[in-house]
Amino acid sequence: MAVGYAYAAGTVVNALSTGKGSAFALNIKTVAKVNWSDKTTLTSNGVKMKPDVVEIALEHLEIKKSVEVDVKSNIPKGSGLGSSSAFVNSLLVALCRLEGIEIDPIEIVKLNAKISLECGISYTGAMDDAAASLLGGFVVTDNEKMELLRHDKIESRAVILIPNWGRKEVTIEKMRRNPKIVKSAVELALEGLYCEAMKLNSEYCCSVLGYDVEPVKIAEKSNLCAGLSGNGPAYVAYGSSADICRILGEWTKFGKVILTTIPKKSALDI
Repeated sequence: MAVGYAYAAGTVVNALSTGKGSAFALNIKTVAKVNWSDKTTLTSNGVKMKPDVVEIALEHLEIKKSVEVDVKSNIPKGSGLGSSSAFVNSLLVALCRLEGIEIDPIEIVKLNAKISLECGISYTGAMDDAAASLLGGFVVTDNEKMELLRHDKIESRAVILIPNWGRKEVTIEKMRRNPKIVKSAVELALEGLYCEAMKLNSEYCCSVLGYDVEPVKIAEKSNLCAGLSGNGPAYVAYGSSADICRILGEWTKFGKVILTTIPKKSALDI
């Protein structure tokens, strides 16, 4: 048996608008356990699923045998926290370890993006989420060229809000309505000014998609870096423990709050 781990991902800059994105790891994990089998199967959090993604991964890795895959994840699905990227990362790492394939982290991230595009999991391949999920810390990526543009190993306390409202309708047309604003956020992220980039991106995404920006404003008033994660509906914030504690009471009025950290070490080292 072989095991692969991956983190959740919080958004700095949403890649849908320009093809370039930025994200950071969140210390909530997905774990994939794989073993050889006479038939390829996939179980996710105890539920049997169609193994389509597993079969595509096997094909890309040129593995001719069948496997059984058991995935356990604490990452909320459909919330904009990179659950799909984490699943594919953990799967690819576990398969490579099982087959004895040398692991190149950047190649794993690129393959993750390719598989995500093939399976229709993401519009852009979500290389930003995939890179943060595997490498830890903060990343900036060009999702269209599949290039890692910046990687900073930064640790911090973090908090996630899963609001009571659901995900809004997301289209590329909506997200590319005014890409100049997001291009400015990308430039800030490339300079390592993640907090400023996150604020700009969030104001734009909340406005375009119709999400309440109030949770972001509450966090910013307490000196936290905060924003909408992915296409929502989750919000993320990071900063000192004291500052995070100050917003918990107000954030819990909007929904479920999860305390976590931003890890700087790679998920490959877990």
